[in-house]
Amino acid sequence: MGKKITTGTAGSPDSKMFSEMFLLEANMLVKLHNPERIFSIDTHNREVIRSLCAYFTGQKANGLNPSKGILLSGPVGVGKSLLLKAFSNTLKRFNRAYKFVACQDVVLEYENTGQIAMYMGNEGGYSGKPAKVCFDELGRETIPALHYGNRRNVIQHILAYRYNQWQNQGLITHATTNASPRELVTLYGEHIADRIREMFNLITLQGESRR
Repeated sequence: MGKKITTGTAGSPDSKMFSEMFLLEANMLVKLHNPERIFSIDTHNREVIRSLCAYFTGQKANGLNPSKGILLSGPVGVGKSLLLKAFSNTLKRFNRAYKFVACQDVVLEYENTGQIAMYMGNEGGYSGKPAKVCFDELGRETIPALHYGNRRNVIQHILAYRYNQWQNQGLITHATTNASPRELVTLYGEHIADRIREMFNLITLQGESRR
């Protein structure tokens, strides 16, 4: 039998057990790509992991605002996607997971079907209410996307909608990106770049590629 899942203050996951489960999930993700490797915590990611563990368990998290999502930025290969995917997998054990989806997959779905509603609010989806989503590799998707002659900056449109949902309903959005703030302005426009700064806790993950 597995460990009993306990909760901390106000129903939040117990922080020690949550951290242990996160390490298990992170190791499993690493071993999917290379069975000989293990997930390592070092000077580059230690404080980021500590802050995110606190954030996701409702503890004080080095100034992170719990009413905002996480935008984890940094160079290619430093482990941004792995961290937020591992946290999502850990939160599944507490029925608090967020969807994890690559931005390019969202764009491909639009090009194939014309549909993006499930990524905006997911009304009536698996949770029965607007769902938290983590958009992986923000800014690396095809812009504009093309569906039967209709051109659209899909992620720009989704972020604008989710910003309004965040303001009105507190809907949380997470994301990872390799793009700089200036590049985000180029990709999505100054208006959406400002919205990104408002609705996310901005965290940078440094270090050399772990691939």
